[in-house]
Order: sequence, then C-alpha cells, then structure tokens
Amino acid sequence: MGSWRPSGHETIPAVLAAGAEAHGDRMAVAFEGGSVTFADLEQRSTALANSLADLGVGPGDTVGVLMRNRQEILDAWFAAAKLGAIHVPINTANVGEYLRHQLATAGASVVLADTALAPEVARIAGRLPDLRHLGVASEPGAGAPVLDLPATVTVQPFEGLLSGDPERLPGTRPPRFDDPNAIIYTAGTTGPSKGAVMTQNYLVRAARQLADLRGIVPEDVCYSPLPLFHLNAMLISVLGPIAAGARGALDSVFSVSRFWDRVRSTGASQLAILGSMITMLWNQPEQEDDGDNPARVVIAAPVPADFHEAWEKRFGVRFIVAYGLSEAVPITVSTLLDPSPPGYSGKANPVFDVRLFDENDDEVAPDEVGEIVCRPLEPHVMFEGYYRNPEATVAMWRNLWFHTGDLGRMDADGNLAFVDRKKDYLRRRGENISSFELEQAIMLHPKVAEVAVHAVASDVAEDDVKACVVLKPGETLDPVELMGHCVANIPYFAVPRYVEFMESMPKNPVGRVLKYELRERGVTPETWDREAAGYVVPRRR
Repeated sequence: MGSWRPSGHETIPAVLAAGAEAHGDRMAVAFEGGSVTFADLEQRSTALANSLADLGVGPGDTVGVLMRNRQEILDAWFAAAKLGAIHVPINTANVGEYLRHQLATAGASVVLADTALAPEVARIAGRLPDLRHLGVASEPGAGAPVLDLPATVTVQPFEGLLSGDPERLPGTRPPRFDDPNAIIYTAGTTGPSKGAVMTQNYLVRAARQLADLRGIVPEDVCYSPLPLFHLNAMLISVLGPIAAGARGALDSVFSVSRFWDRVRSTGASQLAILGSMITMLWNQPEQEDDGDNPARVVIAAPVPADFHEAWEKRFGVRFIVAYGLSEAVPITVSTLLDPSPPGYSGKANPVFDVRLFDENDDEVAPDEVGEIVCRPLEPHVMFEGYYRNPEATVAMWRNLWFHTGDLGRMDADGNLAFVDRKKDYLRRRGENISSFELEQAIMLHPKVAEVAVHAVASDVAEDDVKACVVLKPGETLDPVELMGHCVANIPYFAVPRYVEFMESMPKNPVGRVLKYELRERGVTPETWDREAAGYVVPRRR
C-alpha cells in the first residue's frame, strides 16, 4: 500500500501563463470554425474574467456554459479559473427538466450559451431563481435569438463580455490549487444527476498524467470529436496539450464516414475516442488507405480484446488504454512502454490505491470479479464530492473507499479489466444515461402510468435503451406518438430504441420493479424497435 504524499499544487492560470510566455502566437486549439493561440487563451480569458467579475462572479461562484465546441467555452472555463470560480459545462442535448435541474442545482447566476441554445435556457429561466445574466455567443450568419426572459435576467452579448481588460485580472484573491474549478454532471442511478466537483489541481494533474501516458511532445496534434462538456475532451485535447506546448483539435460531433479524413486534415498524431467509436470504425469496410494517416497513438477505453491488435495493425496506430470516471481519472493506466494485455485497462495509477471488493467490501482474489474501488494517495487528485449533495458523497465513500459502481477483474500482475456496470444506469454511444431521469421524463406523458428503463445489448458495444411501459386503464398509445414525446423532452441520445407495452411490471414485495427480470426478457417479440420501424431521432447539439 502506498503512503500519503503531497501533490504538485498546480493551478490552471499558471499553466496558461506558462504556455503564453513560451509559445505566444502558436496555435493552441483548433476548431472547425477557427483556432486560438496560446496568447489568445491568456488574453481572452483575462478579459472575460474582468467582465464576469463586474457581473458579480467571484471565488466559489458558478458559471453555467451551454455551447457546442467553440473557443468561447475555453474563454469561460479559463476565466472562471482565474477568478477562483467554477465552470459548469452542460450537455448540449439537455432540454427541459434535464437542463433546469443541472443549472438550478449549480446555482449559476451567469449562464453562457450560443445562439442556437440560448432559447433553451430562456424556456426554463423562470424556474432558475439564481439566474441574473444570460451571455449569448453569436454564430456567423445567425441573427440574434428572440428570448422571452424574466425582467430580472439581462442578456449579455459574448462579444461585449470580451471587451474587459485583457492584461490585468480584477482585484480578487489569486486562484488556489485547491479551488473548485469545474462541476461535471454525472448520470444519476437512484436519483437525479449529480455534479462532481473538481479542483484546479485535480484537472491539471490528470491532464498531465494522460499526456505523459501518450508520450506527448510539442509537435503533436491531439484530435477528438468529443464535446467539451465531457471531461475526456477537456483533459486530453485541451488542457493536456496546452500544458505540453502541443495543439488540440476538436470537432463538434463524431462522424464515422469522415473520421479519418478529419484526422488527416488536422494532422492529428494523437486521437481520443470512446469504446463504441472503436467498434464503429472497425465495422466500416476496409479501405486501402486505412493506415495512411498521421496518427500514432489512440487513447480509448474499453478496447475490445477480440480485435485490439488487428485494429492497431489496420489503422497503423497504438492504443493507450486507461480506466477512470469523472470522479477519479485515470484510476488505471497503460503506456507505450508498458502496454496492458488486450482487454485490460492497465495497472493502478501511482496516485491511487485501487482494489476490487465484494458486496461486503472484502477484497476479492486475483481474476475474481469485484467492484472497482479506490482512494487517493495525494490530496486533490480526484473529485471533492457532489455539489450540494453531501448524502450522495458519503454514500459513494463507503468505508472510506470510493466505490465506482463498476465491476472489474484484476490479473496477478495488477492489470484491470472492466467487466460490467453495477449501477443502475446505462451508457449509449459514450453518453451516460440516468434511468431515473429518463423514466421521470417518459412519465410526463398523460397516458403513461408506469415505466421502467433498462439496457439491452447493442451491436456496437455499450448499451441500447429499452422502455417497458404500463399505460393508464383504458388508454392506448402508438409507439410513434411516444417517440414524439421523448424527442421533445429527452436528450436525443437517451431516446429509447425499444418500447414494450406491458400489462404490469414484475415487482418485489415492497413494490420495487425487478429490473433484472426485465433485462433477462430483453427484446421480446412484442417489443417495438424504432430503428427497424425507420423512425429517426433528430440530433440536438
């Protein structure tokens, strides 16, 4: 067992300042619509920090951000860091109650949104008691959105917010390494989604570690099609490259058909994708030029053992596999010099003590399945708890170990293999989905009496979503009508693929639905499949 030791005590503003001094006008991060230099990152975030301070944002305050990948997200994130404030990036697919819950629990007085998404904030503004200012980032060719806002909420054009002093920070205290800097919302398993609080030190330390695993050098370009409300993109394609003097490159969405063209056009030498994307790319027809690309390293998890080595050979890259979650990343790591066997996600990160426990919190033997648990060996190298939710924080730290809710298997050499999810949540195409929130949204349909959501196996890894629905007495409901309700009230990625109307749910003596029985039933002959029916869910990003 390792011993407690001091951490590096790093802040994000120090990383930015060092990058601006060393690299100045070199490109730091590229987006599909433009790019930003190291000097730009420093000056734009300072200017925005001054304007946010004028709006009343200070240490410990939260700033909500609802934008598709663009440089203004970085302005907001780094401005918050300079103020000792907290950046709260929200999933851009969130609408209605999903969006309201996260912004309300974060208590953000300032929310920054792009033109297309600002109306979604306006729709719920009357139910956000802390909201005072809505900053709107314009888009080329788009007019100003028509926003029906309460009289207590002002509209602030983002361009105006960037007119603050770009050279000197407001007269607040200097940011600290232990300042909370981000709240990332994770899918709830027994209730609404929870906001994981992350310090500046945690984010910088994790970004540096993930960069070191890949052997990053200043000449590298780190490409990802993942959104900046995901910790993956924040660390691997932005903060890590900035700290190493390299370059990030971000797209707003993942496209199977043009993925490798984007890798080539960005000159990407390092890639960050999700496990389901690996399968999607593998399932594409082989092309003669599959290996003709500049990439040399892909960081991803989980990587299917069945074609791990064949994938590397076909596309001419090497996998770096790490296991973690928003609350603690990376928990286990592999490197180019010490790769994990196919199907495994590396060995314990030196800053964590990692074990596998049974249901009694007793450690299991090598090669036996147990819940993955960890605890830090340094201060501020994982999350600080769930924002305004001490009960959930204590529950996850049972017996002073952080319980991930994931099941794994560890071999005799200490390599960890992810096995399954113990929690009652789903994961579809890289998105965590709270079954509780999804069920509550479907229950809003006036004809629905009861609903239970569960996962079924997908042909591209991770999960597909099935909703088992009991209607109110005397009611009938067409699946297409239910889909329309879901599209209007649920993020596109959470809309169920399968629907089965049932007379009743299997329950235990105290009335709780036995989801394991529903999972065992799977896709029955009575199950409606929207993909087979040709129903297309519009993407909302």
